Order: sequence, then structure tokens, then C-alpha cells
Amino acid sequence: MSSYKIIVPKVGASNKEGTETKLYTLDEVVDAKQLWQKNIMNTFVQNGWAVEIKVMAVDSLEKTQPVKSIKTTKKAAKKTTKKKTTKKKTS
Repeated sequence: MSSYKIIVPKVGASNKEGTETKLYTLDEVVDAKQLWQKNIMNTFVQNGWAVEIKVMAVDSLEKTQPVKSIKTTKKAAKKTTKKKTTKKKTS
């Protein structure tokens, strides 16, 4: 099964016979399960209206413990002192 993301909204067939149409909207993800859907999406890709994407099934991922965040402390800023200068009086 291939998945495609629509990047330019376009009208296309929504059934095998092509008797019904629909608007494929921007950012819509289309799962091309049947041959007629793959053919339409290949046309969309050739015209620059869609891109093929890889979708990973969430149920195949392992469940793990959340990572604990490490607390960091800011180092105290170094205090600097200004040297006092005095002007010498000239007579």
C-alpha cells in the first residue's frame, strides 16, 4: 500500500469507474490501496500535485518509559569589580 500527500488541491476520480469526483485537499493523505487509486496518484505525482510518503504504523512501535528530564542549574555569574581610578592633579 502506498500513501500520498496532496500538495496542490485538485479534483480527481473517487471511484473505480471514474463516474464520481472529489476534491483532494491540501495536506490530505491518500492511501492508494487499489490499482485505480495508484494510477490516479501517479498522475498527481507526475504533475507535481502530490508526493509519495512513507507512513509508519503506530501499533508496531514499542511502548517505553518516558525519558526523565535532567535538571540543570545555571552557574552563578562571576562578579566583577571595577577598579577605581583617581585623576592626578597637575599644578
